[in-house]
Amino acid sequence: MRSKKLIIGLLGIFLAVSVVALIPVFMYGFSVNVTEIEARIGLTSSGDLSTSSSLPSSYDLSSFAVEANPKAISAYEYVFSKLDGNVDVVEEETGGTAIVEILITFELTTPSDNSLSFSFSPQGLNGDGLKTVMILMGPDELNGEVGTFYLTITISIKVTLPAPYNSVIFEETLTPVELDFEVPA
Repeated sequence: MRSKKLIIGLLGIFLAVSVVALIPVFMYGFSVNVTEIEARIGLTSSGDLSTSSSLPSSYDLSSFAVEANPKAISAYEYVFSKLDGNVDVVEEETGGTAIVEILITFELTTPSDNSLSFSFSPQGLNGDGLKTVMILMGPDELNGEVGTFYLTITISIKVTLPAPYNSVIFEETLTPVELDFEVPA
C-alpha cells in the first residue's frame, strides 16, 4: 500500500516536471524564427589615460557596422535568452579608463504596419576598442508577426573622462541605419 502511494507520488512529480519543461515548446513550437541584430562600434583615442599630462585629446569612431541575421533557434534557447535580457555586449581590446555611454534606439515597422519603438543603453563600457552589441528579436519582441520588417537604428555615443576631469571628449549621433529583414512563417 505504501509503495503504491510512493510510486503514484513519484509519477505525479515526474509528470509535473515534464509539463513545466515542455512549456517553451507549447508556447513557441520546437524552433523559433528570430533575427539577431549585431552592431559593431570601434573607438580609438589619441593619448594615454595613465597620466594626467597625457590624457587623450580626442576619441574617434574607427569602425561602425550593423547587420540583421535571421535564423531559427530552439524554443529553449529563445526562452533562456529572454531570461538574460535578449542583449549581449562584448568588448574587445579595451584600453583606457574613459567612460563610454551608448544609446541605441530602434524604430520598427511590422508587416501589418504597426510601429514599435524601444531603446536601451549597455552599461559598464570603457575606453578604446570594439564594442559588439547583439540583440535577439523573436516572436515576443516582434508581436508574433511574420513577413518583412523595417528597422531604423539610431546610435548615440558619448565618451567622458573619469573623475576628477569629468569632461566629454567625444559625442556623436551616428547616421541612422535602415535595415529590412524577413521573418518566415
